[in-house]
Parts: sequence; C-alpha cells; structure tokens
Amino acid sequence: MISRRRFIKGCISTIIAISGSELLFQAPTSSGSGNRNIPVLVYHRVGYTTDALTVTPERFSSDLDSLQERGYHSISLEQFQNF
Repeated sequence: MISRRRFIKGCISTIIAISGSELLFQAPTSSGSGNRNIPVLVYHRVGYTTDALTVTPERFSSDLDSLQERGYHSISLEQFQNF
C-alpha cells in the first residue's frame, strides 16, 4: 500500500506536468454521472530548474489564480470518488 505522503507527492508531480489553463482536459466519469466531467490540471514539476517540464512557483501560483478567477476550484480525492 502506498503511503499518504507518497500519494500526495505523486499527485503534486502529476498536477505539475502541464502548465497553463489552456491545457486542461476533461476527465470523463463512468459512475453514472451522465455527461458531467471533472477538469484535471496536470503539471510535471514546480521549481527553479531550467528544463521544459518545470514551471516556477510564481507561474504555478499565477496559473492557479487565473483558474480560480474563471470559477475553477479544487476538490478532495474523496469528493472525486463520490462524484
């Protein structure tokens, strides 16, 4: 079984893989939810390295602020599972 810390670290790494709200995609659900979707934002890494897969913490914060201004918000894993 994976530890909570490792799971969260993996989630953060995944969330960081894509930068920019234009790269959101819709994750379809198969729980009988009809046509409802959950947008998923994925980044690979947040930091100050200079590779193509890393965004700065300032850029990450700016992206999240921009999404919030557009009405997006995060949900917990439990909320996702219940969806």
